[in-house]
Amino acid sequence: MPYHRKLDEVVDAVRRVKGADRRCAVLIGAGCSVSAGIPLAKGFVEEIRKKYLKEYKRAKEKTYAQCMAELAPGLRRELIRPHIEKAKINWLTWPSRSSWQTVTWTACSQPTLTRF
Repeated sequence: MPYHRKLDEVVDAVRRVKGADRRCAVLIGAGCSVSAGIPLAKGFVEEIRKKYLKEYKRAKEKTYAQCMAELAPGLRRELIRPHIEKAKINWLTWPSRSSWQTVTWTACSQPTLTRF
């Protein structure tokens, strides 16, 4: 079950998790990733079509979920990594002040990239 917390509370929680040598993921809405330069699901589908045509053709439906499911985990990382490495959050284009004050977070054993 997700928890809604203010940004400073999330920062404190992440520091505690890191100090305990554990991993966590901070899940936020698409508005943050888009303004950071990470494509929407449709953009990733198009990139899969261009870079991994065989896998794209195998997908029964040309949706993000179906296309990503056709990629091996290493190919998924290869697809996503350049976007994550170049990503920059532009706080000036954030949808609203309340959007960045409250984020959803969850502790987990593996980092997760999620769109919702």
